[in-house]
Amino acid sequence: MNKTETKRYEKLEASQDKKFWEIFDHEHLRSSEIYDFLADFMVRKVDGSRTLMETTDRVMSKLVKWLHEKSYMPDKEYEETIKIVKGLKVDLPLVREVTDLIYDYVEKHPVETDYTSDLDAYFKIVKIEPGKLWLEDYLESGKEIGPVIVSKEISSKCKVGWTISLLVAKTGKVWRILESGYMLPG
Repeated sequence: MNKTETKRYEKLEASQDKKFWEIFDHEHLRSSEIYDFLADFMVRKVDGSRTLMETTDRVMSKLVKWLHEKSYMPDKEYEETIKIVKGLKVDLPLVREVTDLIYDYVEKHPVETDYTSDLDAYFKIVKIEPGKLWLEDYLESGKEIGPVIVSKEISSKCKVGWTISLLVAKTGKVWRILESGYMLPG
């Protein structure tokens, strides 16, 4: 969407409680909207099970193919969009699982109250070793921290480039997770 369309959407959504599809038609359904729906909305807002995430991928693949077959989506856009959907096929159920694993890990491994600093941010995973993650502040400073201690199971399922919302604390030479949010595919 361009700036004019974004302003129109925000105005109608706020004033008349209009939803995206009540304002725009299929021409506004492109790769970026599909990606945002799958990688952000389905993970953070729907917070569905692994099965729901797998089903969503199948349904979205069929929708994208149908849009293309009906000439609602040009060839180049279709190729880009179907690549995104296929790329998220594995990641969507996995980020749901990792989100739950991190939450459980934090509950079972509370951090002592004596820590030297903390950081609350969205982080991008930049390096992974067994039981350790190195993270970069995604939104603000770009500061890299690590290692952040996690279980080997968690580190084995994470991927470089994924984003996660965390509150982390430095204890000695390592960081530990105080609170966790959602893991999002990269």
